[in-house]
Amino acid sequence: MKNIKYTFSALAVLFTLTMLTVVGCKRELEDLEPASFPTTPEVFIDGFSAGLNYGAFGGSKVTAFDVDTDVKYKGTSSMKFAVPDAGDPKGAYAGGAYFHFRGARPFGI
Repeated sequence: MKNIKYTFSALAVLFTLTMLTVVGCKRELEDLEPASFPTTPEVFIDGFSAGLNYGAFGGSKVTAFDVDTDVKYKGTSSMKFAVPDAGDPKGAYAGGAYFHFRGARPFGI
């Protein structure tokens, strides 16, 4: 009988804490500003547009992406992705994301 009482008490405390957390997390939408969009739609036209960078994913081969000036379709350069072999000690795959900074830059960049 004591186990049932303690179980109900523990569930009541857990439910109360969960409800307080959910109700206490309210976001003020009035303080938000609409997102602005860049005026340059280009990503890579013989080089990156201003402020655009490439970041390799964790565990990927960091040197897999490069700008190639020898092989190109039109213009003076192209993007080159060198996909590594399985088991490569520098990274087992090639992957990353393009990102754009507005304002302050994060640590290490």
